[in-house]
Amino acid sequence: MDRYNPDELYAAVAGELFLSRRKAKAAGGRNNIRAKGDGPEQAVRDLIGSLLGGQYRVTQGHVVRADGMKSGQMDVIIVRDVPAATMHKTEKGETELVRVEWVAAVGEVKASWASHNDVIRSYGRMVGDMETLQEGRLVENKLRFGTMRDDSTVAEMTRPVTGRQWNNSCYAFLIALGQGDCKVKHLEDDIRKKGIRPSDASVLILDQDKGATLCIPGRMGRKGAELGVGAEVNLKSEDSSKKKSWVTIQEEGHEASISSARLLHYFVTDLQLHLGTWFDEYSNPRHYSKLGPVLRHRHAREKHSH
Repeated sequence: MDRYNPDELYAAVAGELFLSRRKAKAAGGRNNIRAKGDGPEQAVRDLIGSLLGGQYRVTQGHVVRADGMKSGQMDVIIVRDVPAATMHKTEKGETELVRVEWVAAVGEVKASWASHNDVIRSYGRMVGDMETLQEGRLVENKLRFGTMRDDSTVAEMTRPVTGRQWNNSCYAFLIALGQGDCKVKHLEDDIRKKGIRPSDASVLILDQDKGATLCIPGRMGRKGAELGVGAEVNLKSEDSSKKKSWVTIQEEGHEASISSARLLHYFVTDLQLHLGTWFDEYSNPRHYSKLGPVLRHRHAREKHSH
């Protein structure tokens, strides 16, 4: 039986992301900011899309609610692949309006971490949009179990079939292909100051020269730190009072490509675990606890800061 090396595999994947940034930069020149961002955004969407399986798909655009509220532009939207998820889509597919009930994750992609404060503010705006859209009760479809009336509207026909409270939180992530002006030492505090609470969210910075940084929610348990979605999957009732906070992960003693590979692999696995427990399976997330050891496995030279 053959073996594979996940570090080599994800180092190659990270290399493709960096290549997309260089191509976009070369094509866009100095002043075309949109062109510089299009390449990395599409590369990240392609990467995530290749790992989702048949239950989800990846798009870009806006997330909308039945009462007319709409988010800002989202670089990455991971949506349950059902007909009811799409409210509107342009002919060429550039921009899509996606109903919030079917959105499992949203993401922002930066070609580099330009202005520290601007990037944090932008991330906070995306997280805030999703939290606002998920506030309150879902709108009920009155026609599903009722009867058609003369005054029935299209809006009433297309509303989700539920009146329950939200219980599936949306995973919100930020990926930057370059550390730039990021103040890594202050990243946790700056995220917290912008009102982004530790939930299903993460910040991944991949840098060709300095290696990678991952800022992810974590919870201190009896066996040490449990990070990301795994902190919820493995949460026991007696640990429910344990406070969840942000944890910054960096790796020491590796070249930058291997550091990027390891944390990219970690990020992807954490996202997959969230998607695996998000919808119908959400009521029993422990069903997917087999991924827990993958998420908790730490390299001896990896460094946590709390």
